[in-house]
This record gives sequence, structure tokens and C-alpha cells, in this order.
Amino acid sequence: MGRDTKRDMGFNITQFLKDFNIVSSTEHHHCSPGWIQVHCPFCNDSNFHLGLPLNNPKVGNCWRCGKHSLWETIKQLLNCSGSRVYQLSQDYEMESSLYAAVKKNRTLPRVLKYPVGTSPLGDPHKRYLMSRGFDPEYLAREWGLLGTGPVGDYKHRIIIPIHYEGMVVSYIARDITGRSSIRYKTCPSTMEVRSHKHCLYGLDKVRGNEWVLVVEGPVDVWRMGPGIVATFGITWTREQILLLSRFNLTSILYDSEPQAQDQAQKLAYELSILNVDVEVIQQDLTKDPGELGEGDALELKRTIKERR
Repeated sequence: MGRDTKRDMGFNITQFLKDFNIVSSTEHHHCSPGWIQVHCPFCNDSNFHLGLPLNNPKVGNCWRCGKHSLWETIKQLLNCSGSRVYQLSQDYEMESSLYAAVKKNRTLPRVLKYPVGTSPLGDPHKRYLMSRGFDPEYLAREWGLLGTGPVGDYKHRIIIPIHYEGMVVSYIARDITGRSSIRYKTCPSTMEVRSHKHCLYGLDKVRGNEWVLVVEGPVDVWRMGPGIVATFGITWTREQILLLSRFNLTSILYDSEPQAQDQAQKLAYELSILNVDVEVIQQDLTKDPGELGEGDALELKRTIKERR
């Protein structure tokens, strides 16, 4: 009981790793924001597979061998006794005021608030979607698209809600003018109910399926229809990996650029470690999936699924 109480107060994992000269990284591709990676002492890897939360790291997770408590991790890293670990938990306890501040800063809102001026799709939004070959009425009905007006930081944009377990937790805003230097603006992290990078766009529509196709963005999902999920770009997070690991069969269809294909291969590798049957689709496409015609996109989706 005493040990759990101490750990709940917070453990300064960064200082601990530094003091004991344990190699770590917050920049490695395995690392998600708010985590720090070390070589896993449980499976003897040398590629930073074990991640520990920076704030109150009671439980870490290894990409290869799963979850491990902070208590057991310290024992393995230092090859020491339980009593030594208990002493270290006291030595590296974060000050209660600091830990309280960290928790306060990490508190997320319970209800998502859309940008100023958000309303149902207007004529400018519909014209933009039709110019891209989409049916705006269908997208509004199927994906809940909204639009903004001429004022605010998110003016003249289509609001793309992001759902997680039936709840809208974040959004992405797409410029419709062609004049903004930022085509896509994400919801501020302090306003998200859950980080969009801890979600997969379209996941609620594929829960319970055995197979899933992974693409880059919402537009790709719209084009290829429900049953597809997107990682919001070619970078992905630990949380997205874990969400994808629920599927037995996974196909990855990223854009044809070398950087995108490289990220697709890395994603496939991480999923294969978790025993997912995964393949990377290397199509010789002159267009991104989201730029295909509806018929071509549906045919591509059917072909990929039949191969699985």
C-alpha cells in the first residue's frame, strides 16, 4: 500500500535515467509526445522499444513484450532488490506541488467546442466539396461535416469532426479558399477531449471488423468509403499502433512519395511485432487515393480487400 501511494505522487523518470546513465530518447520514432523511450530490459532489445510516461510513469509499454510496471522496470534496469527500488521511489518522488501542476496542465476538456462561427455547411463549402468530386450532403450526413464563416482563426474552413467511441473528441479544419498557407488546421491540443493523434479517423465505423485499410487523411477515407481509417498524415503514434493492433488483417495505402512509403513500411513493422498480419500496398498511382475518381477508388478498395 505504501509503495503504491509513493508512486502515485509522481516519479521523476527523466532525472532517474540521467543519474544512472541509462540511455533514453524522446526523439526516436517509437516515441510519442509525453513519453520517453529506453532499451527494454525485459526482452533485451536495442531500439528503444520500452516507453515510459514522463509524468507519473506507473506503467510502461514495450512495443515487443507489452506492459511493465515502473517497479519491475527499475528492478530490471538496475538489477537491484525490491527494497532498493522502494528507496529510489522516495528519492525521485516529484514534489507534490509540481505533480499537481503537471496534472492540471494535462487536464483535457470534457466537451469539445468548435471554432467561432461553426455552422452547417454553407454554399461556399458545398461548392468546394463538389469541385473535389464529393457529394456535400452525403458527407454532412455520413461524417458530420460543418463549416465556418468569414471571421475567427478558423475562417472559411470545413470542420471535420473526429470521433472516438461515439463521441466527438477533436476536429481538423480544411481551408476552402486556396489562399491560406495552412491547408489543414488542427484543434488546439488544450481544447481536444482526446488528442486526434491518439485516434484513427473512421475507427467507429470499422469496429468489430477483421480487416482494415489504413490511409493518410480524412479525404482518402471519404473517397474510399466507410471501412477505412486514417492516421492524420504519415506520422503515427503509439496510441494509433495499439488501436490498429485490434485488427487481425491490415493493409496500408499511403501516398506514393518515398517518405510516405518509408513511413508505411515502418508502421507495418511495428504492427507485425504485435502479431498483426499486415501488408503495404505499393500502387503506381499518379494521384493520391483522395484524388481518385469514385469508381476507381472503390475498385481499388475492393481489389485490396479481396487479396486479404
